[in-house]
Amino acid sequence: MNDGDVLHLARRHGAAEAKVIDPTEVIVSEAVVMKCRYGCPEYGQWRTCPPHSPVPDQTRRLLGEYHRAVLVRFAAELGRGRQTPIMKEPQRALAALERDLARRGLRRALALAMGRCWQCDACRLEPERCLHPEVARPSMEACGIDVFATALRAGLKLSPLAEGDDAVDLVGIVLLD
Repeated sequence: MNDGDVLHLARRHGAAEAKVIDPTEVIVSEAVVMKCRYGCPEYGQWRTCPPHSPVPDQTRRLLGEYHRAVLVRFAAELGRGRQTPIMKEPQRALAALERDLARRGLRRALALAMGRCWQCDACRLEPERCLHPEVARPSMEACGIDVFATALRAGLKLSPLAEGDDAVDLVGIVLLD
């Protein structure tokens, strides 16, 4: 598939914006995982998050096995409670994009999601148990990817989340052969 076809497919799956990039442009940092470990109250509670996810060195090696990637931005609304599982549908869309790309010849397409998995709570109780392996993917942050810096480097238009914002940008990536 050419880059134009990949971008068209990403938009069909709900991406507000998408960019095909070289995986060497992805910024991987130990500091990102440390922020998960020492900044997230849910650390260790999800199968898609540290310490169950790949570590930065594994992520760097994984990125080295791919020639292209598509970085996708989904736009979402936070809602009143700000804990609304806004990521559930974008995570499903990202996994569907991965499957669609694989069906179209990019057989090793692999998505890395945004944030922890929101599909259910089963792995919170038992991290080795997953009821939704077709959707659950490690988060980019969990793998050590500096999402904001990578997105800015790729030219995606992101805004940091500010107090009172209702809209949020969710960024995922699909690695391509």
